[in-house]
Amino acid sequence: MIRKKFLFLFVGCVIWVSCSEHAFDTHNVVADSNSVLLTKMSSFNDSLIQSRVETRGWVKPGAWKRAQVIAADCGGAWSLGKAGFWAGGLFSPGGAAVGATIGALIGGTCGSYTAYASLYWSRALLLHPLTPQKATTAYASLLNDENVNFEEYVPKTINVDYPILDDNITLMGAKHNVLLKSIMLDDFKENDYKDILSDEEVKVIESKEYKASFDSIMASISVIDGVLVLKGNDVGTKLMNLFYDVFQKYSEDSDDVQFLINKYIDEVNSTSELSDEDKKLVYSSLSVIASSYEFWSNIDL
Repeated sequence: MIRKKFLFLFVGCVIWVSCSEHAFDTHNVVADSNSVLLTKMSSFNDSLIQSRVETRGWVKPGAWKRAQVIAADCGGAWSLGKAGFWAGGLFSPGGAAVGATIGALIGGTCGSYTAYASLYWSRALLLHPLTPQKATTAYASLLNDENVNFEEYVPKTINVDYPILDDNITLMGAKHNVLLKSIMLDDFKENDYKDILSDEEVKVIESKEYKASFDSIMASISVIDGVLVLKGNDVGTKLMNLFYDVFQKYSEDSDDVQFLINKYIDEVNSTSELSDEDKKLVYSSLSVIASSYEFWSNIDL
């Protein structure tokens, strides 16, 4: 029984890694007509985007590129959260949830770093790409610092209405911001993360499956040109594509971002088309969006 379960998880992980190859594309977003959720959110997006075309225009310098960086944060969190879920499931029954959490955090942070380096031609960053191991070392350093309280870094301008109480979700964005800042400033101690993180977290980050997904996704983020689109046929991935589309084309200020995040969370919470695991990954990814918006809005791009 155990061997069969292991084989199932292994095959699923291989399939996930294969599907993650060239995980981002920049073609137009197409909803699935067989999904009530996707059809509803596609219509919602269309109405908002049309209203923006008629009444608004980007007024802040660098707004388009800023939106792309923020979307890459969320895209990295979603895609590598799923990769971490599969990889973690190989090691223990509870490893999938652990893998999704650490995968989403590292993926979102590295996605943000990579997009910023690419879009703003930062040679220093491009010559020193961020690896999951370095990001994990920085995260472990923060966990080992008694002076760091992640709750102090939740967004101040965006109020997210989470439908569940789970620090791994509600603090995902806050952790992302603290981690990203420490990495960009190179302000962390080079502790051995194996001594600080759980065995399951270490196994996920160091697994071949996670590394393969990480390399593929970051390579795709580094050449973003247009609205971010993830490749994948599942409802969750298509839903996130719809969110990226409306986020990049509609949102102009924190009120817009808060409205979009809470609308999508509300629809995800009420649907039966997504598994509980995918719902949690959506919430985590949108947590990253809320915090990332605040982070990059305070930086002159």
